[in-house]
Amino acid sequence: MKTNALKIVLFLIGALTISIASSAQSSDSLYCSPIWKIRKLTAIAQRVPVLDSLVIAQVAEINRLGDIVTGNEIVLIQRTKMIATVTDEKNSYKGLYEIQIKLTDQEKKDKRQWKGIAIVIGIIAVVQVFY
Repeated sequence: MKTNALKIVLFLIGALTISIASSAQSSDSLYCSPIWKIRKLTAIAQRVPVLDSLVIAQVAEINRLGDIVTGNEIVLIQRTKMIATVTDEKNSYKGLYEIQIKLTDQEKKDKRQWKGIAIVIGIIAVVQVFY
């Protein structure tokens, strides 16, 4: 019976720790009230034999929910990695696009320059033919 009572006490301490962490409370309610509740529930657990099976069922449910949370964390991590990958890919495409625009502008400048040179050479050739 002491082992079961110890399990119950540990379970209740864990449950109270979670409830304490999830809500901001005064120091009085953080320290005095949970200890009093644990003592009261431990006393009840030692007197009621059926409570052991209820606690075991609750522990199994908590473990199942913990597994679900762990699974959700894994999915969240994977999705975060996927989003980071897509963001990196987007940024790399953006960089490639900017480089393509610069190269296209440079090609246009080079083409204009060669057209200008060709026109000047043509004019010089025509002038040379007539002189």
